[in-house]
Amino acid sequence: MSSPEEPTPGGWWERASLDARLAAALQANPRVSWRDLAKAVGSSESTVARRVRALTTSGALRTTVVVDSIRTGRGFPVTVYFAVTNKSLRTVADHLVARPDVRMVAVLTGRYGLLAEFITPSTQDLATILLDTLSGVDATFESMSEPVLREFKSTVDWSCSLVADIPDVRLPLLDLVPDDEPLALDPVEESIAELLRVDGRMSFADLAQATGLSESAARRRTDALIAAGRVHPMTLVDARLLGFHIQAFAWVDLAPSALADAVRTLAARQEVRYVAATAGDSDLLVELIMPTQADLFRFRTEVLGNLPGVRGTRVSINLRTLKRAFLPVGAPGPDGEPC
Repeated sequence: MSSPEEPTPGGWWERASLDARLAAALQANPRVSWRDLAKAVGSSESTVARRVRALTTSGALRTTVVVDSIRTGRGFPVTVYFAVTNKSLRTVADHLVARPDVRMVAVLTGRYGLLAEFITPSTQDLATILLDTLSGVDATFESMSEPVLREFKSTVDWSCSLVADIPDVRLPLLDLVPDDEPLALDPVEESIAELLRVDGRMSFADLAQATGLSESAARRRTDALIAAGRVHPMTLVDARLLGFHIQAFAWVDLAPSALADAVRTLAARQEVRYVAATAGDSDLLVELIMPTQADLFRFRTEVLGNLPGVRGTRVSINLRTLKRAFLPVGAPGPDGEPC
């Protein structure tokens, strides 16, 4: 497994298939031009466009955007875990996937077989969800919630470090404390965000036509949303396409004085796609992705086990992701035209 100083597995780019290189490059910059994408992966524009369309149609790859809930004042993340009987698992999972306030749903090993990430405006809204809304689901389950106090690394483009050369590479977001007060999207920005949510590579010409803006205004408004971090372009990828077959979650219990150093250590790791401080049974929630179970064992023993101040860890394998970035996983996106 790679060290923080060498986040890219040796020779990955050279060994990877064209489809894998395309997926990694589009995670690094979801809206990169076909010309620059073709140059980066060493292929022709026509071949690149054809393969990206095929991957998108199959559901292995999808470009989209996510509105930043904190920067736009929509709410804060809360992770809710469900211990569900086998008979009720599908019922609860389907309910969570259908909810517009749920950003992610995953099936896990362990007692809590379902994880759902809610975006809630307040703790009062969370209480309403737990007491009233979920109680109406025709299923038997227990739940436990952990509000996120602060996100330190948040990205679905975890494979950026695999990319050899791509213009305007997007690095993982670190220490996500907004510099400014939350600013809600205006109606035009809402329209742009919704159009890009459906097709993250929609051209500025098509955005302009759909919103009634000029092409230059559509470009300016879109670029401003992205630059301010109010909207995050992203490419959702089946990690197996890139050779990463194990996705997992780790919960870390730490001495309070050790929290900052642990966050810095974990956020620097290429295997870590998400780190957050939580209020609940654990101090840190960490999402992991790596090639094999042997790599997961080494990470747990050599990285988590050696964190100063660690008092305990718990790890569950993510058996299947049902929803990510507010989108059901596996649903093919549009076969869009080149930007």
